[in-house]
Amino acid sequence: VKELIAERIGDRPLYITFDLDCLDPTVAPGVANIEAGIEGFGIEGFGIDQVTDLIRSVRGRNIIGGDVVCLMPTVDSPNAITSYRAMAVMFEIISLIADAAGA
Repeated sequence: VKELIAERIGDRPLYITFDLDCLDPTVAPGVANIEAGIEGFGIEGFGIDQVTDLIRSVRGRNIIGGDVVCLMPTVDSPNAITSYRAMAVMFEIISLIADAAGA
């Protein structure tokens, strides 16, 4: 998947939109539409390590911006784990932007 992404992006400007709905509900319960995992079928949403690896795979590309969508703080767990996951993803995106800018 990472190779395919790299092929399609090329040197074009890249804006990253990350939808929290793709995360497994066990690591991010406070999303707009929990659907990533299908119990009983062995299908799981992404874990945070997989997401970090995927986002970092575009390092060195022409990243111009990004956002994180579908956080629902009102349905997040009491420890705000989904909010922390959103913050971690945004940190990765901001770090890539800074790296691309030579900061």
